Amino acid sequence: MDPTRQFIVMIDSDQHASTIVDLVVAGLTEAVRVKSNSFDYKGNSCELLVNDEADSDLVSQPDGFFHYKYELQVTPLKNKPMVDQIEVARGMCELIADSISDKFVLCANFEDSLPQFGPTA
Repeated sequence: MDPTRQFIVMIDSDQHASTIVDLVVAGLTEAVRVKSNSFDYKGNSCELLVNDEADSDLVSQPDGFFHYKYELQVTPLKNKPMVDQIEVARGMCELIADSISDKFVLCANFEDSLPQFGPTA
């Protein structure tokens, strides 16, 4: 597994973690639920975690996304082309924007390939 293909989506939402995972799994055709807070999708292990540094008072500050409530960690289970991983991230971010929250940020080595979802968006 190449760690440069791993990515995190920071999400700020009042929804419960299991509801967020339900929405993501329902919206991504090939997603398969593993646990209440995790699923597999296109060769990735995906886990939604509560951010230990979440602080609603700090989300409006510069780099406030580091204080969003949730982290969706996406880790490839095997090596795959970068272009495929970028498409996985694009699909997840579009789904999050449409179904979960407009407050999210993609954090990845390849975030420049998806500037509309990155920290400078």
